[in-house]
Amino acid sequence: MTSIFYSNPVMTSIFYSSPVMTSIFYSNPVMTSIFYSSPVMTSIFYSSPVMTSIFYSSPVMTSIFYSSPVMTSIFYSSPVMTSIFYSSPVMTSIFYSSPVMTSIFYSSPVMTSIFYSSPVMTSIFYSPVMTSIFYSPVMTSIFYSPVMTSIFYSPVMTSIFYSPVMTSIFYSPVMTSIFYSPVMTSIFYSPVMTSIFYSPVMTSIFYSPVMTSIFYSPVMTTILYSCYDHYSIALL
Repeated sequence: MTSIFYSNPVMTSIFYSSPVMTSIFYSNPVMTSIFYSSPVMTSIFYSSPVMTSIFYSSPVMTSIFYSSPVMTSIFYSSPVMTSIFYSSPVMTSIFYSSPVMTSIFYSSPVMTSIFYSSPVMTSIFYSPVMTSIFYSPVMTSIFYSPVMTSIFYSPVMTSIFYSPVMTSIFYSPVMTSIFYSPVMTSIFYSPVMTSIFYSPVMTSIFYSPVMTSIFYSPVMTTILYSCYDHYSIALL
């Protein structure tokens, strides 16, 4: 799985270099749940220096994770995440030391009020049944088979996802209203989501020496300060 998606720059760029692909994978509760709600998936994405470097070593990747209200809300709108990112003077200085960074992350009520709680929706997405479906060997084999890989990475598919039409659809007022609606907003502050972020497993992952070294490194500091243009464009 890791080798299929992250073993070369081309495949990484297909999934992470366009607003459209970013929207598909990171702006809705379903995809967020699949990728970020279990210790298994979390360990796959965050357990090695190599994987971490893929996600955090370039301005493009940084802009994907930090330039949209959705991602900002996931990382910065809850006490748990806030404590993880802002619990030390070093981290505080990185995020709070410039007017530009402050304005990008904290200038809008929308960015701080996106995710709240529908127990029903949460129970559907995080139920054992849904989990078993997404993590089953059958589903895994379907998504990572050579055939599926060739379809998703073909020039035709790439051109479709990168086209102005697709971009306009995902960035339209209608789509924006759907993603920021009260229902969507309510999903992430439910008791279930809170328990996931507060769990010992998640805490250990974010506070591990590896993750700590990544976020406190000079490289990370440089990346965070080099993305003003990306943020500006994404927020327009």
